[in-house]
Formats: sequence, C-alpha cells, structure tokens
Amino acid sequence: MAAFAPPPPLTTPRPLRPAAPSIAELGLAFAASAGATALLPLRTGVLSTAHPLFPNPWDHQKYLHMAAHQPGDFHIAPFCWRIGGPWLARALSVDLQVSFFLITFVSIALTGAALYALARALGFSRVMGAAGTAMFFSLAWGPKFALWDFWLPDGASFLLATVAIFAVVTSRDLLFAAVLTLGVTVKESVLFTGPLLYSLRATKPIDVRLAARCLVCMLPAALVGLSLRLAIPQRNMDRAYWSSIPATVVNPSDFAPYDLAWLLATLGRQRAQTFSVDVLGAFTFGTYGVLLIALPFFALARNASLFARFLPFLALVYAQVLFASNTERLLVAGFPAVILLSLNGLDRIASFRDVEPVALLPLPLAFVALNVLHAPLGQPPTAIQWLVLVGYLAVLVCLPRRALAPGRG
Repeated sequence: MAAFAPPPPLTTPRPLRPAAPSIAELGLAFAASAGATALLPLRTGVLSTAHPLFPNPWDHQKYLHMAAHQPGDFHIAPFCWRIGGPWLARALSVDLQVSFFLITFVSIALTGAALYALARALGFSRVMGAAGTAMFFSLAWGPKFALWDFWLPDGASFLLATVAIFAVVTSRDLLFAAVLTLGVTVKESVLFTGPLLYSLRATKPIDVRLAARCLVCMLPAALVGLSLRLAIPQRNMDRAYWSSIPATVVNPSDFAPYDLAWLLATLGRQRAQTFSVDVLGAFTFGTYGVLLIALPFFALARNASLFARFLPFLALVYAQVLFASNTERLLVAGFPAVILLSLNGLDRIASFRDVEPVALLPLPLAFVALNVLHAPLGQPPTAIQWLVLVGYLAVLVCLPRRALAPGRG
C-alpha cells in the first residue's frame, strides 16, 4: 500500500498484501457480475416502451428526448448538462431503447468487476472481493433500480465512481482525472469522488502538495462542467420554451428555479423540518439494506480510519438530500465506501470464528437472492433481512469450528 502508507492501515490490522487481480480473475468477476445483472430484472421487469408507466413524464423521457435530438438542444436542468449517456446512446446507431439498456447493463456488470478489483487493491482476498461484488448486487436501489429505469445515467455513474476510487487507490492519477472529466458529462455525483485523492492518500492532516495534486486532477472536470453550463443555459422557468417541448417530456415539478440557494431554502428546509426516525431508516436501512448497515459495526476499530477517509465522499453523497427530490436512489451512490466498510466487518467475523472467509460468502449471496426474488422496487422487508442475517450468524456461532473449517483441527 505504498500509495497510502497510512497509520493505521486502511483495511485490516494484519499485514496487507495488495495484489493486482489477474486477467482471469477479472474475467470471472465480470462473468459473475453479468450473470447477476441479467437476473435482477427477472421479477421486477424494466421500464420499456411497452411498460404501462413509460408514458409518464419522468426523467427517462428527458434522456430519451435528448438522445433523439442534437446535444445542447434540451434546456431543462440538471438533465440538459448530462449529455454523455444520451450522446453515446445516439452514437451506437441502433434502436435507442436497446442502446440505453446496453449502456446500463454493461455499466452494471463492469461495476461488479471494478468493485472486485478495488477490494483486491486494498488487500482483501479473492473471496472477500467476491463478497464485495455480491454486496453490490444486493442493493435494490443500486443495480436493480438502475436496470429497471435503464434510461437514467445511474448505472454509468456507478461504474465511473468505482473506477475513480480504484484509480486513487492504485495511484493512477491520469485515469482519475479522465474518469472525473467523463463523469461530469454523465452525472454530477461522480465528482463526489474528487476529494478522495486527498483523504485516502494523506498521511498527515495538512499536505499542501497532495492538495495541489488533487485540485489539478479535478480541474479538467470542473472546466468541462462549467463549459457545459455556459454552452447549455437552463430554461426551467421559460414558459415559451416549455411550450415547444412535448408534454410527455416535462412535468409541473420541472417548472421551478434550478438554483442551489432556492433548492436549499425550499427542499433542504423541508427535509430538515420533517426529519424523523422513519426518515433516518430510509437513509440507512432503506437505502443499503440490513446487511451493509449492520456489518461495518462488527469492525469498529478497523473501520474508524477508513470511515474517516471516506467521510468527505459520504458527506457529499448525503448532502444531496438538501437539494434533490429523490432520496434512496441518490444516497446509494455511496456504495463503494459502505461495501468496503462491510467487508471489514465480514472479515472480522471470519477472524473471530477462526474460519475461512468462504464460510461467510453465502451470506451476501443470500441477500442477492432476496433482492432478485423481491418483485417490487425497493429493499425486501426489513424483518426478513434481519432474519437472514441473524439466522446465518447464529448458525455460524453454533456450529463447531471443525465443521466450518475442515482441516484446521
């Protein structure tokens, strides 16, 4: 971990032996991810043009409209600045529905493989890397929702954010800058990974040279984002412009100032005033499920440093609730950090019981199965999730160690 050299280590207190996964490993990770990606929509379905909800003037209509027209022709913010996905869908020169679905499908499958590579780069074993990939596919508001509403840029943003973090961990600064620059054209949330170049690598509270490097890497993305906003001005409050757009593309809620101060004064204030235990539950268990919220607490000591380093990223992710109408769908963008914290918890449980990590791999796989079998959008019932987690851990505690780790004696 020469790129970090943090005291204490970011993952486990044992000596880390980071390994670049082989091509064969990555191929297997991608194949498994592609299989899981194909399974997720089986019960939920997808928001195709034949779906009864497709005619609603939701976000998917905006991205479809953008793909059917020239870049820069649409002026409803913030969608109008996310030209990357619609441009690629148009460039594929096939049916737009097929294009959007392919982009999301491949992005989700590649994200699973990228998560595996990220876990391995941080010193986790192959089994733990596979567990991290499985945790990703247990997220109902992550890959499952992205595949249902495949018109959205969520899937591509998941991939870009994960690759950006991998680039930070492996000291690939040019890749990091390139991914951020591409990400700003897809979805702004990719930029939330920007401060991680500093927070994940810093070995002292203030490092001027590292801060300068971080700013230089983020500068191209900032310039591209600013250029998009100057070249494509928003016209959210322009009634004449609205009259030129099909009614299926926009809805009344879009006719509002897209201004950070206005959003904070209205949406942010409302969220603060209505905050409750139920809202907190939606922001945690409702977003990530029981498994990913509970596991990090099994390794509090190990996770203290890692959480602190990911805090700027997570803070930006959660700040979205102050100026965006969606909740779980936006908050799930913090999944790379939450999954790494959860892997520490899973690894700690394996160490406590002195068993091979493979004995714990069925646990995240069980949550993937729950996600696949649960037809409605959203997390499976919390009670069932707790039953699976507590039941599996109870079996782990009750079984003799010889049964869990044959050959250890």
